[in-house]
Amino acid sequence: MLLALFYWRCENQAFFLRILMDIFEPWPSIELLTPCLYTVTEKLDGSNLCLSITDGDFRIFTRQGKNAFDVIPILKKHQELFTPVRNAFERELQKSPLYSVLPNFGKKAVGFNIYGEFLNFLNMKRIKYCPPKEALFKIFGASVVFSEGEGKSSYRLLFPEVEKLLESLGLKDSYLVPVQERHVSISEIFSRRDFCINSAYGNARVEGWVFHPESSGARTYKLKTPEFFERLASQKKRETNGKNSELADLYVSFFTESRAFSVKSKFGSITAANLGEAVAAFLQDVREEASKTNPELIYFFYSEEAFKINQKTFALMNRFKEEV
Repeated sequence: MLLALFYWRCENQAFFLRILMDIFEPWPSIELLTPCLYTVTEKLDGSNLCLSITDGDFRIFTRQGKNAFDVIPILKKHQELFTPVRNAFERELQKSPLYSVLPNFGKKAVGFNIYGEFLNFLNMKRIKYCPPKEALFKIFGASVVFSEGEGKSSYRLLFPEVEKLLESLGLKDSYLVPVQERHVSISEIFSRRDFCINSAYGNARVEGWVFHPESSGARTYKLKTPEFFERLASQKKRETNGKNSELADLYVSFFTESRAFSVKSKFGSITAANLGEAVAAFLQDVREEASKTNPELIYFFYSEEAFKINQKTFALMNRFKEEV
């Protein structure tokens, strides 16, 4: 239905095919987007973090819920990056509901979870987010934590609420993810020729887009540009027939240089001492994303074919090893 609407809006079939094949790479269920208005932001190639501030306790977690400083060693060099965010949100927690910039929940907040991407110059070779030895933290979401009797509850802010909150706290210019579009419907996005495909960081194509619903009851979705699904250049055409061959081709599509750069950014540098750890981190990242977007791969992970593909990880990460 979505593609039919897209085709109907385009002036000719050639333009339709060019847009579909050259720009958009849909993630699963993208056609099920709720018919509401969305804010579109640039999808950044970084390390997903959650800053947790609850009852005076400040912690930083990875998307797997692990201590970020243990998983991403280079993060320790950029701890000052999170200080303004922590200070601003902790000041907000000291206010009464009457004077808070939060939506009126009728009760006092006791904490925040702030979601964002940690970026440095190693994250993506095509997009240089910042100069060497510097880093960025870009916020794309937040939730408010309340005390509920002996337990706690939380409310996930809509993106317009996050943007308004960051602006009130003086953090918007430095910490909000780049916004591409506001108040747009999916049919409008897929029918326009001028939809932005350029990154906010230099002369490069975006990794993709994130669609944030502006009303409750809808999910957040992503789209990636096709070149961020590139396969290993040395990968040869498979001769194996049947379902396993299809799964192998799908699995190997996650073994990309862009992912290797992302893993390298977490370690700062790849050396002989941490090469094995980097390889393990790469495979863990592959399995987590592959299982979310392609559940049929979960059982394939343990096959002999997958084991052979995994061995290519060493050669891929070894390209970025630095001699010491």
